[in-house]
Amino acid sequence: GEYLDAIEKTFPHVVPDPVIPGADEYQRKLSFEITEALANRTSPKDALESAFAEWEKVTERRGRDKQKAAWGEKMAEMKSLGIEYRPDWAAKAR
Repeated sequence: GEYLDAIEKTFPHVVPDPVIPGADEYQRKLSFEITEALANRTSPKDALESAFAEWEKVTERRGRDKQKAAWGEKMAEMKSLGIEYRPDWAAKAR
């Protein structure tokens, strides 16, 4: 039906959630900063800068090389399933 047609059309444009160690921590920190900006307690720019700083702390604590390796494994899994990661989409959003 229409629902499955919509999923089929949008599937090539899916951006996966982070599926690396600490993914929930990254998401919580980003969500907090987005909420702060939406509540006008900080500017969007400051919120993103703060989220970036918090993500850096998580990454350093967990090990940047380990995080890169984990993401590489997930990208390979996605590719084997026909899911293409499109970093160019993130670049366009800037």
